[in-house]
Amino acid sequence: MPRERGENTAARRRLGEPAHHALGRSRGGLSTKLTLVTDGRGLPLAVALSAGHAHETRYAVSMLDAVRIRRGTRGRPRRRPAAVAGDKGYSDPAIRAWLRRHRVRAVIPERRDQIARRARRPAASRRSTAPRTAGAA
Repeated sequence: MPRERGENTAARRRLGEPAHHALGRSRGGLSTKLTLVTDGRGLPLAVALSAGHAHETRYAVSMLDAVRIRRGTRGRPRRRPAAVAGDKGYSDPAIRAWLRRHRVRAVIPERRDQIARRARRPAASRRSTAPRTAGAA
């Protein structure tokens, strides 16, 4: 298991808290964060407990892997949702790559810096079509 940031802090050593406990230092003291993946009706599908200072995107992929959607009374549960909705905080390249790889539609607005990066990148559609069609003749 990779070492997390703040794992061996003085506060943790003073309290005698193990590193795998979901306690993190924030402005108000020690805190814990509960992150949920829910279906469209608000029923929880997966839960992650993390340190209060850790960002949710660190746990998003493992939480999406833990999702099991029942198909009714019989059969094996589905492991992938049809779509995932989230706020701009979940517009991380690693999360988007995981969603594309597993063919899950992302309903997540893009951050301004990601839109600007894509606009700067040369696209095949922006190049002239004449050089491409000349070689095809």
